[in-house]
Amino acid sequence: MRQLAASPVPALYSCEPCSRERTAMPERIGDYMVRTGAMNQSQVDDVVRAKTTGDKRHFGDIAVSLGFITVADVEAFLAAQK
Repeated sequence: MRQLAASPVPALYSCEPCSRERTAMPERIGDYMVRTGAMNQSQVDDVVRAKTTGDKRHFGDIAVSLGFITVADVEAFLAAQK
């Protein structure tokens, strides 16, 4: 049986998890709002539905306009991202 030669690809590029998997991704605003209790999942789904049907505003702008959260909630999210 023929043996495979050692891979010329450096270990850095092998099957090890890529660096983006090792670093935490920023939390999405909808996830943050549910986690903190500012919104429930149904409200987040309503905002996402509005975005997918053509609303070009930011998630926070839509959620505020629907009365789900306040501008202070959006500001708290933004501060938590820093």
